[in-house]
Amino acid sequence: MGFPALRIECIDFDSADLPEEGPWEEDPDELFGRRYPDDDTPPTSYCYSYSYSYSYGTYGEYHLLVHGDTGDVDVYDPNGWDHAAGYAGWAVSSLPKLAGALGLLKLYEDRLTGAEPAKARYELPLLVEQLEATWDSTFWEHVFEQLADWYGP
Repeated sequence: MGFPALRIECIDFDSADLPEEGPWEEDPDELFGRRYPDDDTPPTSYCYSYSYSYSYGTYGEYHLLVHGDTGDVDVYDPNGWDHAAGYAGWAVSSLPKLAGALGLLKLYEDRLTGAEPAKARYELPLLVEQLEATWDSTFWEHVFEQLADWYGP
């Protein structure tokens, strides 16, 4: 399907079900609080297929959702969908950049606990930043904080 189906233990990322199930699809207005779930009016963003949001993986309890109209990837908090708090920040500007950055993280997963973990912790953020997945990203900020907590600064 063009996106890596994998599990990355060090950040609890999982997209392994994509080949069998495909990406989960939903109305972004409802997920991100622009329309409440009990609102029976037709959704404004859900009328055209390019306006859906698609989940391409989870990390912890959060989903990484691609907006069909813009291609941006946002973080969705399922604990907030029913009270206008589902938006949990920006992740990256496109699905290909997310796939590349996750691929790098998967390649570095073993190196983070290998012979030169400090070198791996230094190199990984620099490489991810070159793919435009920068520190401005809520997702990558969380990932690098989690890696520092688990493997040291």
